[in-house]
Amino acid sequence: MKILKIMIFCIVFFGSCKKEIQNEIEVKNVFYSDCKDNSEEQESIRLEVSMQGELRVTHNNTIFNCCSDELKIDVSLNENILIFNEHSTKSLCNCICPYDIGCTLDEVTNKEYIFRILKENLEYYEFNVTLSSNLDTTIIIN
Repeated sequence: MKILKIMIFCIVFFGSCKKEIQNEIEVKNVFYSDCKDNSEEQESIRLEVSMQGELRVTHNNTIFNCCSDELKIDVSLNENILIFNEHSTKSLCNCICPYDIGCTLDEVTNKEYIFRILKENLEYYEFNVTLSSNLDTTIIIN
């Protein structure tokens, strides 16, 4: 009887937990610049929706190690939160520099989102934006 009570408790307790479901989003056209020479420009994120409904996201003047072989972006969607994880494939030098990095996402629904930017899996910046067919905006990162 005691085992039955424990089993019922486990089923009720663990069965009622809400699990976060993250859906991978297809990222296409990942692009990044070479290491910039000490750019004086502010760090920013530009969002553009094309006539075809694609969302182009460009993170300007983001800082990475100057010896990075390649920069990558992984994107996932958790309800209304778009998560962008920017990371480099190699970081062996003792120097940093600004880069521009971006990607294009296909078929993102026009609605309000929370954009969460991660760098090397660590939370970096977050903002809200409503996507629409004529969106072209720049978010300044302080």
